Formats: sequence, structure tokens, C-alpha cells
Amino acid sequence: MTPYLTVGGTDAIKYQELSKNIYRFMPVKINHSEQQSLHGTNEYISIENYMKMIEYFYYIMRNYDESSSD
Repeated sequence: MTPYLTVGGTDAIKYQELSKNIYRFMPVKINHSEQQSLHGTNEYISIENYMKMIEYFYYIMRNYDESSSD
């Protein structure tokens, strides 16, 4: 088990031609119910977790330093 890391195939594969910097993880703690719903019927995460993911990725994009990338 690898908490919070997405180890399986994801939609991120569709972005491999756009960037070599692809990160496969969810920056939130999901509960058991949310975990069981992933990739199933009525897949969901809480609004609170959804907002945390938006805030995290917004922070990453706002603070990305192009000079440090290869």
C-alpha cells in the first residue's frame, strides 16, 4: 500500500507528450468511502478534498520556477 500515491495507470499518460514532469499522486487524505468509490459508479471525493486539491495545484503552479527545470 502506498498512501496518497497513485501507482496504477492514470489519465496522466495522456499528458506524456506535453511534459516530462508528470506527478501521479493526490495531495489529499481520502476516507475509506471515497477510496472505495474511485473509478467506480458514482465516483466522488468530498468538496473539502476537492478544494484542497485545487489549492495545492494552484500553489504549485503559482510558485513554479522555470529556471529550476531541465
